[in-house]
Amino acid sequence: MFRSQSKKEERKEKRLRISPLLALFIVFVVMALPVVHAVDENDEVYLYDLPQKFSEAFNIDLFPAQIFASAIILMVFMIPVAIWSKTIIPPIFVGVVILGLLIALTWLPVWFLVVLCMMIALLFAGRIREWISGGPSG
Repeated sequence: MFRSQSKKEERKEKRLRISPLLALFIVFVVMALPVVHAVDENDEVYLYDLPQKFSEAFNIDLFPAQIFASAIILMVFMIPVAIWSKTIIPPIFVGVVILGLLIALTWLPVWFLVVLCMMIALLFAGRIREWISGGPSG
């Protein structure tokens, strides 16, 4: 009984150790956004144009700016889910949903989602094979 309580306390301490890193990451993201919005003060910034504004602000090509902006959005939603979930399934589900949104916003090409789904399928292929066969594969 004491062992399970100590494990729960260790998990709680681990979550508390990760939380300041999450707060620091969010502060950096929030600090980067005004730089992007200050490129053209008279121009309105639409959500579709955010990668273009990153590209202009940081003087990089459009594709790396799209990946950078997409990574920020993915991490803002996935890191809290990954911290407080017990398995890998909820972060993967949230990641696929947010990636679909980013593809709909035309920030990323469709092949990102296809490659990600193939990687997830390969990740779980062994577990599915074990589940169907009823035991570990040798």
